[in-house]
Amino acid sequence: ASQTALLDGGFLRLYGGMRGAPNALLLAELTFGSPAFGPPKADPKYPGWRVVEVMPVGREDAALARGDPTWFTATNRRGEPVLYGKVNGDLSAANPEDRPDLLLDRQTIEQYGPVHLTEWVLMQPVER
Repeated sequence: ASQTALLDGGFLRLYGGMRGAPNALLLAELTFGSPAFGPPKADPKYPGWRVVEVMPVGREDAALARGDPTWFTATNRRGEPVLYGKVNGDLSAANPEDRPDLLLDRQTIEQYGPVHLTEWVLMQPVER
């Protein structure tokens, strides 16, 4: 199964702090739909790649904690990690490794406040 299919019914967990640090703080958890992503499609802006767009994601109406999200983990429905990535940052950073994988509409998540993911596009290389 593709990575995106593994996320069906899974969770998007947003964290503050450094990934893997013992003091990383879980700020919010959103639930993926089933399917989590739409079908892969070609995009002329990205030759050699297919893009997949996230389907509607459950809204978190009461964030677990306050903080600046810096990384995420996307899990399957059993909570097992499938993808990790960076949250927010500069999309035009010279080094692609410094660019974010996921953008939110805010830099800081407020405890008990809403968190809503409106768009997330993943890129997959075309298999040859």
